[in-house]
Amino acid sequence: MANETEVVLAAIVFLGIVLVAVAVVSFFLGRRSAPSLEKQTGEYKQKLIREALNEAEDGIRVERGKVEEETRKRELDRRDWLRVQELRMKATESAMSRSSPLIAGMDALTMKLEELKNKVVGKGELRTLAADEHEEVMLNLFGKAKEEVIIVSPWVKANKLSVLDPSFDALLQKGVMVRIGFSMAPWTVKESDPEAFFFLFDKASKYENFRVYGLADTHEKVLIVDDSDAIITSYNWLSRYGSKKERGVHFTNPMLVQNEKARCMTEFVDSRLMRSYTGIPEKVENYGSHCVLRLKGCPLPILVAGLPLERMAWLQQRIDEKAQLEVLCGSPTNNNLLFLAARKIGG
Repeated sequence: MANETEVVLAAIVFLGIVLVAVAVVSFFLGRRSAPSLEKQTGEYKQKLIREALNEAEDGIRVERGKVEEETRKRELDRRDWLRVQELRMKATESAMSRSSPLIAGMDALTMKLEELKNKVVGKGELRTLAADEHEEVMLNLFGKAKEEVIIVSPWVKANKLSVLDPSFDALLQKGVMVRIGFSMAPWTVKESDPEAFFFLFDKASKYENFRVYGLADTHEKVLIVDDSDAIITSYNWLSRYGSKKERGVHFTNPMLVQNEKARCMTEFVDSRLMRSYTGIPEKVENYGSHCVLRLKGCPLPILVAGLPLERMAWLQQRIDEKAQLEVLCGSPTNNNLLFLAARKIGG
């Protein structure tokens, strides 16, 4: 019995010694392997860093090569451009040396033309006119007129023409040619006075140097006196009287005045003078937007467009009375006559 106990105890002691020995050996082995693992990890990191640096250096070398190549190209382009400019300058100098007499002549001609331009174009004044200055300036220009007065104005009013009548007579009596242009467009005719149309027509019938032109359509306001003065403005010369927000430009440059005069005369040549027809009105044919007047003694129908109701009523009453009328017409085309005004003959 005692022997068995001793055997068991001895086995336990031996097992303990073995375990202690294993533990000691493992401890020493672990201490040896840890530094080796750290070393391997460090070496791997260094390897990655070297590879990254090598790759970056390769990229830098490639980019540097591209920059150097671009720089070489730009230098070549700059040299080529300088060479081209040098050749151009030599060619220009050569051409100028061969044509120097011609250039000298052209320079002299240019100077002469500039001198003439300063004498002609540079002459004259330019000033603006306020609304209340127009009447005074117009009458002053009438007073100094010697050859011709041109007035273009869309509308004509009897009260304004009566104010200007003495000035017109003074111009006509001293032999000045007076030309009046107004609009024959229906939208402007309806704003003018019948009495004003007859005033102009009667004046033209009485004086050879008073000419009236019905323009197909105009909104211009122009006054020209001789070749010395011209006014282009928003002021209606033949219908407006008094102050309003208007503005005009008065210039005395001979070349500009002559150009404006030539333009107006071109329009006058293309226009047609007013015509008067006498007869008994037969009927008015209503076509909605306009009417057509049939007049005995008139070879063409007369277009009546845009008249106020009271004027249409007056015209219809004359038809009912079978009264003798003098009808004033414009001729915007060759195919019809445009009604401007009418007046009863014999009261």
